Amino acid sequence: MSSAVPRGIGLVVTPTLSSEIQFDYDSLGENLSERIGPWTIQARPWLASELDGWAPPPAADSNEVRRYPPPAIQRPLILVGGFAANGLHKIDSEDGTSYLGQQIWPPFHFNTASGDWHLHGVAEVNQPGLLPTGLIIGQYEPLLHFLHQEMAYTPGRDFFLFPYRWTDSNLNSGRRLAGFLHQVVANYPWRAGQDQMCDVICHSMGGLATRAAGLIFNAPLARVIYLACPFFGAGKGYFNLHPAHGVQVVDNMLLNRIIDRLAPEGNPLFGNTTALSECFQKMDSLFEMLPDRIGFQRGLCPVGIRRTLGQLPRPLESWQDVYLNEACSAFPEPLQAQVQRAMEFKERLGSDMPGTVFVTIYSAAHATVGRVDLAFEFSRFALFGIPYDAAGGGDGSVPAVSGCGPGPAIEVHGRHLAVPNHRTTFYWISRFLNGTAA
Repeated sequence: MSSAVPRGIGLVVTPTLSSEIQFDYDSLGENLSERIGPWTIQARPWLASELDGWAPPPAADSNEVRRYPPPAIQRPLILVGGFAANGLHKIDSEDGTSYLGQQIWPPFHFNTASGDWHLHGVAEVNQPGLLPTGLIIGQYEPLLHFLHQEMAYTPGRDFFLFPYRWTDSNLNSGRRLAGFLHQVVANYPWRAGQDQMCDVICHSMGGLATRAAGLIFNAPLARVIYLACPFFGAGKGYFNLHPAHGVQVVDNMLLNRIIDRLAPEGNPLFGNTTALSECFQKMDSLFEMLPDRIGFQRGLCPVGIRRTLGQLPRPLESWQDVYLNEACSAFPEPLQAQVQRAMEFKERLGSDMPGTVFVTIYSAAHATVGRVDLAFEFSRFALFGIPYDAAGGGDGSVPAVSGCGPGPAIEVHGRHLAVPNHRTTFYWISRFLNGTAA
């Protein structure tokens, strides 16, 4: 392959992969126009055929390790990770040359003068212009090893990573991803007659960026694998953003410990939850995690209202009621413009699916907090109960009714970060890639 092919934006800290730094992240896709009007070419959902010769998948509680046949690789494969899955760095410039500067996420760095570690608050991730860099160690190692060692994808040749600025709106991240995919296509050594498109594996928030890339910026997508993606939102988004509720940190032990250690002091469990909420409120991407119109239709309203004692809590009917209109649940007025922009973006995505064929993998195995009920209200004072699972399970972060997307979908038992690294997920990835190779 030409040396001009980007190896994935940023420095990949995963031991098995290496990549070059691409300092022009903010120019990716700048020449692409946004689609106007409805999306008319829907990708088809993949359904496994009993006639394809594959044995059934391993049992949910099985410790069996199976190896799966690699597909015939016909096009490049790109991995798009989730929220906080890749690093963020400052950029230093001197005499017209750009250099990778201080690491901002994860929130610690070496002081090159003293040779010691320095820690800094998580709020620094909201600085403008940070450069996305490589995957955080511990995010996707099993998946990366599987793709390289068993599926025979080679980093820098037919497998690429797309780190992105996960604090930005996924509209912006989708533009950058679309631009990146066009770069890969332009430099890939295609054979005569090939379709010149890319395959994508996306996890969590990466699914929103991928759908934006295809649906709004016409990215050259072929096959797409969605892993634990919050298609229609998640109640935790509401709790993380609304100042009246305690932060529900993502279902990620490493990230929880980092935030707990580096958040301003306060609550012994979550640090200063007010400061964390204010940090999250600067991230357009997290507003896009709020349950949207389709999410409300599927029962993802994050607030239940009890008007009189003895009455059962009743979920409100629309996101407008919860986020804008109802006094006890609405966001403060300074945040409402962000909410409306996020819901307008989600409306553009709707339930449409880009590419030619896709498979969706989700989990319903764990309780997933997604609703809180109003226990008492007097004048401007509102008292809420304890958040609980009202949607029938999920992966601990994404409710199943959101993670399954427009359907059909395949359930894999696991928590949010475990789903992309699960051996049963590997079974379905291999079967999908082999079964749609034509």
